[in-house]
Amino acid sequence: MGTDGPVEDLVGIHVTDETLYARYREGMLPILKRMGGYFRYDAQIQSELKSPVKHSINRLFIIGFPDQATRDEFFSDTEYLAVRKEFFESSVDSVCRLARYHVNSDAPGL
Repeated sequence: MGTDGPVEDLVGIHVTDETLYARYREGMLPILKRMGGYFRYDAQIQSELKSPVKHSINRLFIIGFPDQATRDEFFSDTEYLAVRKEFFESSVDSVCRLARYHVNSDAPGL
């Protein structure tokens, strides 16, 4: 693991199939936890008031990792990529990373 400290991504997505998306989450969560990752917040969005992009979002979450190297390792992990291909790609039609930042390890929820 790297030494740059915890890193989080704030992500907005548009889920089109809640059942398949739930299966994606079930499949990826053990991999995420094994690597020390977590979800800090996870919310369904009823409506958007403003967006700089044309696609809408209906889910907003913060996903975090112990450091940038672990984040990169997670998203390139072959087991994760298989789960993503099987469930995520058919259940989500758009993804927008709204922010990436390093967090203080004393932040609430860590």
